Amino acid sequence: MGYSRGGLTKKTKLEVGRGKTLELADKIQAVRSASQWQKELFNTPEGWKHLKEAARKYWAVLENDQRLKDDLEDIPMGDMDALSRFLLESLAYTTNPTTQKTIQSWIKIQAWSETMSLAREKWKFLEPAKEDMERIAPDNVDQLTTFILSKGLVIGQATLSLLHPLVGDNIDRVFTDKDSPTATEVHEFIEKRYGAPVQKSSSASMIA
Repeated sequence: MGYSRGGLTKKTKLEVGRGKTLELADKIQAVRSASQWQKELFNTPEGWKHLKEAARKYWAVLENDQRLKDDLEDIPMGDMDALSRFLLESLAYTTNPTTQKTIQSWIKIQAWSETMSLAREKWKFLEPAKEDMERIAPDNVDQLTTFILSKGLVIGQATLSLLHPLVGDNIDRVFTDKDSPTATEVHEFIEKRYGAPVQKSSSASMIA
């Protein structure tokens, strides 16, 4: 089965039920972030490898069926459109079919996971705290930021969270050593790779 490289620039029709604001915001973010995730997270051999490994782990049939496993390997690096089509069409004929909504949610989780993986690669002091870091749910940019600023120290992160209502965003650095990032650096790192969280992304769309 062959796959050609496709772009993520085609128009996407968003359909959600009346009153489902959060679902709409989630879809807006997915559409706006798709090309960003492709470029910044999954367009390298390592990032693409992580994504395919996650697919085989989430949909076990991809690991157990050699034909599907080979087809997955044939998808060009970074081609998120082809990957989504492959998952939707190939799994439809198995005992574990999936949906476009499930695939989009899964890709979002992988994008968040890969962003955290790159953060640990950039700031080595986070590696011992990998298990705690991976408990941070997608879109919790502020929580991830304080986690990185506190070098993965849960107590330090809790202290920052308690101080936030009093000082707002005025705390820019926790540690003064040269390896410690500022809040601005962390936010820029996350937004460049993962993008804005749902609330910020959807608000920007409504203003535009």
